[in-house]
Amino acid sequence: MNNKTGIFFLILVFLAIFLPFASNLPDGLETVVENFGDKEQNNFWNGLMADYLIESINNPIISTFISGTIGTFTVLIAALILGRTIQPDKSK
Repeated sequence: MNNKTGIFFLILVFLAIFLPFASNLPDGLETVVENFGDKEQNNFWNGLMADYLIESINNPIISTFISGTIGTFTVLIAALILGRTIQPDKSK
């Protein structure tokens, strides 16, 4: 098995184990808004995976797993692209 394939599957196993334990409590920004007595505004766009769920999937565990996996790999790919973009030129 390729080393990258093994890492990919390890990440999937990690997500499958730990994503169900994700907190249902509000994040920092939502807590500050609630502490100041303001209500959450209804946005005109809730994003692609609002509240870490995919609307077309009725099972919340599978929906959270898929959205968490998509989010994790999106961040990893963005970091890889950024890292390769800003690394110094080694040919000099």
